[in-house]
Amino acid sequence: MKIAAGSLIFLMVFMLSCSQLDVDPVLTDDVTSIDARQPDDITTNIAHLRQISKDEPIYLSGVQNYYTYASKIDEVLQDGDLPCNIILEFLEGHNVKVTIDEGRPGGPGEYYGTMTPSGQIMFSIPSPMMIFPNGSALYITDIIQMHSGCEIYGRGINKGTLIYMGYFDGERLWASAPFHSKCPVEWPDNDLFETPVEGPVHWSWTIDVTVD
Repeated sequence: MKIAAGSLIFLMVFMLSCSQLDVDPVLTDDVTSIDARQPDDITTNIAHLRQISKDEPIYLSGVQNYYTYASKIDEVLQDGDLPCNIILEFLEGHNVKVTIDEGRPGGPGEYYGTMTPSGQIMFSIPSPMMIFPNGSALYITDIIQMHSGCEIYGRGINKGTLIYMGYFDGERLWASAPFHSKCPVEWPDNDLFETPVEGPVHWSWTIDVTVD
């Protein structure tokens, strides 16, 4: 197992330094959501929090975990936690804003998405993260591929961004962006884990925070 928290910080700093562009991600209908089926008391609690957050955001703290696993060789390539603080804001309708701060230079990142009355939540990294003067765009998927040398794919990816899906029960917010990759070539710039890797590589970026 190889843990490279410093490399993660470098990657995320670069991500957030590019995310200053005021472009809200669009969550499309072809992203399959999770059927949470939460109890009525959770629905009532979230409705109460929605009312509260009109005057003051909800503050949460915990960790964001970065996990990478090679199934064919049964090896954990990366498993690192970074402490994070989150601000959850309920917007109009079912829309939400999730601000994630891991204490890195470049400041917190702003993510937008939706939450059902029962607490099912879905949000994504801004897409694109940056548009250059020549009109070309930079996406989070580009950054992951450039840094790892891996071809990424899977249900946690849509239109160049990562989709976080999970739940909020009024106390705990848990959401994960799972995706897969192929890493068949040696990539010296990948300081998260050694390449090449035989077989598929499974990734998950997971947020696990509770109300302060």
